[in-house]
Amino acid sequence: MTVAGACGSNGEDYAPETDNTGTGGAEPTTGPETETNGSATSTSPGEVSPGQLFSSMTDSARQKETAHFTISSSEDAFGSGEGQLRYTDQGADLAMTVELEIDEETGNQRIELVALDEIVYLNLGDATPIDKPWVRIDPSQHQEDGVNQAFALVAQQLVDSADPTQQLNQQADAAQITDSGDEEVDGVETTRYDLELDIEMLAQNAEDELERQRLQTAVDNGMTTIDYQVWVNKSDNVPVRFVINQPGITGNFESAVITVDYTQWGEDVQIEEPPEDEVGELPEG
Repeated sequence: MTVAGACGSNGEDYAPETDNTGTGGAEPTTGPETETNGSATSTSPGEVSPGQLFSSMTDSARQKETAHFTISSSEDAFGSGEGQLRYTDQGADLAMTVELEIDEETGNQRIELVALDEIVYLNLGDATPIDKPWVRIDPSQHQEDGVNQAFALVAQQLVDSADPTQQLNQQADAAQITDSGDEEVDGVETTRYDLELDIEMLAQNAEDELERQRLQTAVDNGMTTIDYQVWVNKSDNVPVRFVINQPGITGNFESAVITVDYTQWGEDVQIEEPPEDEVGELPEG
């Protein structure tokens, strides 16, 4: 899971509930920033399965090949930013910049991330743990050191947040569509789907050990579901917006609502590997 930022449907911003019965059920609070216009029309959630929804949306996105996106968050610990993505046979290449809170002492920090050919390059500015601006991280390699594990987790979460389609396809069995309806988002006609993801099933199915432990901690703390919303363009079936109520099992926030907005599908993107002489490896623990 990943990301943070909060715009819900019907022109309302969302703030997460703080009880331990689940991570969803966010209470709406009036906010001026959202450009989502609700509709009284609602369709039966049973008309499409989560697997059908995720699969068709992913196919449409991959046909477009590229997109631009913005990320916003209800918590400084995850931050907000913007980026570009390009779908590949292996997944997606990304270039993004976010502002997030490293810790209370450091405060907000500008972070750059490039994911190219399944390798992640992370620039943490002053918080970078080596004498070069960029750290090279291979998400497929297990990190023994706790600090290195944290860096790898941040990198993977940022990648997942920017392109949740692949992850959602893997989580279809744990998902349930609870409601749907027609809505306009920033002038685009969309269908909104409200979903719940079963955290215990996600933990059982998680392939990544750190992710499995994080989700299992949520289960142990009494959390049951993660609330998710997706707005799909009616004309070409690509995602317009994702909103996830993210449980803060790790990191320095309790819970966060994350919003990812997509625009400029099919337009040019610029995603390049950092200069070789500016890239180093994570120090061995």
